[in-house]
Amino acid sequence: MPHPFRLSAWLRAALLVLPLWPCAALADRCADDSDPALAAEVDAAIDAIAEQIEAGHYRVAASHWSHDLALNRVIEIEAPAAAPAPAVQAVRRALAPIDMALGLVEATTYLSRSGVPQGRTLTVRLVDVEGPGGTEAWSWCSAGDCTIELFPRLWNAEPERLAFTLAHEMFHAVQALAFPAVNHCNSFWWVEGTAEWFANLAIPGQDFTAEAGYLEDFDRRSAGTSLIELDYEAVAFFFWAGERFGRHFPLSLGAFGNAGLNNAGAVGTLLSPDDWADFAQIYLAGWLAYPDGRRALPAPDLGDPLAVTSGTPVTIDGPPLSVPRRRLILGAGTWTLTRTTGPGADVALVQHEMLPDWSLLRAAGDAESRFLDCEGEGEIAVAALGGGVLGTEASLLPEASTLGCDDCVVGTWQQRVDREVADSFVALFAPFGVVAETRDGLRFLPGAGGGDMLAFEVTYDNPGPWLTLRPDRQFVYNDPRLVVFSGEGADGWVVHTTHYSVSGAAGRWAEEEGQLAFTGERRLRAGQFRAETSSDTLAFLEQAFDESRELRPLPPLVTTAACSGPLLTLDYRMPDGGVRRELFDRVP
Repeated sequence: MPHPFRLSAWLRAALLVLPLWPCAALADRCADDSDPALAAEVDAAIDAIAEQIEAGHYRVAASHWSHDLALNRVIEIEAPAAAPAPAVQAVRRALAPIDMALGLVEATTYLSRSGVPQGRTLTVRLVDVEGPGGTEAWSWCSAGDCTIELFPRLWNAEPERLAFTLAHEMFHAVQALAFPAVNHCNSFWWVEGTAEWFANLAIPGQDFTAEAGYLEDFDRRSAGTSLIELDYEAVAFFFWAGERFGRHFPLSLGAFGNAGLNNAGAVGTLLSPDDWADFAQIYLAGWLAYPDGRRALPAPDLGDPLAVTSGTPVTIDGPPLSVPRRRLILGAGTWTLTRTTGPGADVALVQHEMLPDWSLLRAAGDAESRFLDCEGEGEIAVAALGGGVLGTEASLLPEASTLGCDDCVVGTWQQRVDREVADSFVALFAPFGVVAETRDGLRFLPGAGGGDMLAFEVTYDNPGPWLTLRPDRQFVYNDPRLVVFSGEGADGWVVHTTHYSVSGAAGRWAEEEGQLAFTGERRLRAGQFRAETSSDTLAFLEQAFDESRELRPLPPLVTTAACSGPLLTLDYRMPDGGVRRELFDRVP
């Protein structure tokens, strides 16, 4: 009896229903027949595989029972005699972690609701036909049975790449089984974005998503393209969504159907303004991470700078579910940016040289004040955050003031310190949680075996901490550094690298009769952590962190100040009655 593929036009189309990683050409073919050459290649491949099946070219090389996690079906691996044994073995080894990951995303829940029969067969076939258009794999489902076919181009790839591609295609099969009413020749942002996300969840520690250019494409398109108009690039959104809402969330979106998945307003009902703002903040700050915790993207390029003048409105806009942003070049002094209009949008501001966090302006009239420089110009990054059918738009009114810039103490100062002596400078701002470290030494690091004394080395970004006194009477004391722990211990070798991009304190300052008083309001501590160990359970980890917190109310820290232009001197009376002198040089 002829193979069903020879008889069913629907099955031919089904091949193109679930485009695979990384074959964008098939996604185009799925949408229309504008590429007749590719269509002919696809038809020829289908016919060739069907003839091989009829001729008994493939045999069952191994079986895997996916019993109680998600698919609840037999997975058979078919291969021709020419298939290399390592490729078959790589497929076998990949099925267990993929099955486990399907349990994590609660695939059983959605499969049981779909009415698809359980206990059926899923075939993974290594086909002895060249993939059309450079295709590495494809998949389809019919009447509860699914097939994934891996082409020779993938046979000799590294096992991790084969496993990653198999995981991507397996998720396409789950999508088709769980939501059979969804036309997968549509809604590519969900179809491909979630499949790519799942592959990273099931086969962690890989860089295939970045190597394929999907993350770079997200950076390039996210400012002016709606999320629902993306393709594989939407994986960046699902990196965030899988953490914020849970690992079941990406698959659950299939319940919206094609009508909902292609409607920005419908998708927007799932995301409150705070949700979208959280995604944009994490993305813009460079804290977006893979499911295994590794950093996925650095802070994105914010586009061409725009020089603004005081009193001239600025509008940042984009389509629904996008992240439009601009760099604003501002002149000297303190700038206040006031939200004037913008339907359904929030505005985020960041002054990169000072603080890493973003301040949200939620309504008309909300304002944010940032001191840049009393002599030169600086930058503020602005993003319009929001969604819905009205799009994303925010209008700002920038206004400048140089009031207070004639005060000698206003500006940025670098403290004179001896980095070889731990307490050479910590005393002044110790009440605000500021800590200092020598360049190297030993420190106890807890571990599973009780902990070990590990060597550490500190590299500071600057010769001394920076103290910025703004004319609006806000101060920031910051001392960024790189701390590296390394050594051998009870748990094997370990290397921990932490870059504190922000480490210090912020608050208010006041000047009266030769005295400077500092009131600490916030302890600053944020950056990037990276760990490599010899442990099998956690060989590698990379993630951003922000441990900044509000300080409990404390009495002001009062110093006697003397400013001569290039030099600032602060005398601080110690609890024992002695006087400690700190010297600061003005930063040009």
